[in-house]
Amino acid sequence: IALQGSARPSLTWEDWIRALSRGDHGWASRVDLALVGTVDSLDLTKVAAVATTLRSLSGFATARARVTGTAANPTITLLGRASALSFHGVAAVGGEFEAGYADRRLALARLDLQNGGATSHVEGSIPVDLSLYARQRWLREEPLSLKVRMSDADFGMAVLFVPDLASSGGKLTVSAGVLGTLAKPDVTGTLKLTEGVLRVAGRDEVLEGLEMDASFDERRVNVARI
Repeated sequence: IALQGSARPSLTWEDWIRALSRGDHGWASRVDLALVGTVDSLDLTKVAAVATTLRSLSGFATARARVTGTAANPTITLLGRASALSFHGVAAVGGEFEAGYADRRLALARLDLQNGGATSHVEGSIPVDLSLYARQRWLREEPLSLKVRMSDADFGMAVLFVPDLASSGGKLTVSAGVLGTLAKPDVTGTLKLTEGVLRVAGRDEVLEGLEMDASFDERRVNVARI
């Protein structure tokens, strides 16, 4: 991990110490940033040790970020790739991402994951506050806009989002759009599941050979065939 560049405060050392002692965060808007950070083959298990929710995360990541603006209102460009990713048993051989951040919005130009013949692509914008003294990071009431495309993706990822599932598998194809807010997302699109395997938490029965065609509109799922 390497960090280069400068953070230039337009106030004296004494004024900065005085502001810190008073809990005054206004000084952050007067610190100009010109930083470049790089990460080369970072072992993600080191990151997983920071939070219990990430304890099953593994893989390696290489990334480069450029930060300008101020500590109170930064502007960030980010490029990176990862390999041998795994999280809660869901794996991907590799991935690439490109994003930018400004005015409390993360613009995701692309997030691509590959695992054999399966591909997943996500793009759009997410409301988040990355300023130094943000009162809340995720802006749950601000507009959200995402597009998701998956081709023959691993249905095993369903266990990440549905706690009632103990295990799942199969090939999932999805084309979806997500609008609304983080607090109340509106999801529209279609999905197709083949060779599905499903076990509900707390049960021993396993469903095999599951197939489904469905569409979803905001908060309703319309099943055409199962």
